[in-house]
Amino acid sequence: MWEWKELKEEIRRLARRIEELESLADRVARLEEEVMTGITDNPELHAYFAGKIGSEVRVDTASATLQGVVLTVAEDAVELRESGGDLLIIPFSRITSVQ
Repeated sequence: MWEWKELKEEIRRLARRIEELESLADRVARLEEEVMTGITDNPELHAYFAGKIGSEVRVDTASATLQGVVLTVAEDAVELRESGGDLLIIPFSRITSVQ
């Protein structure tokens, strides 16, 4: 009887471990896709810009500081309209800071 209980507990433990490993495999696959495509998932940045639609923001990248009104937010980029009317699409992967 005792061996049966130990066996059942071991099966439960192994089932939990399998779920953890499957979750890890999914995460690795998503990260590999981000690296291959250059499209990065950044829910915090997406939420920030979604809350700023219609407002002016400043976006810093490694090569420039850009300023404009947030028009729309995609999964991996933001679209701004500069004061001169130019439209900018800035990939999240290029953004170093925002204000």
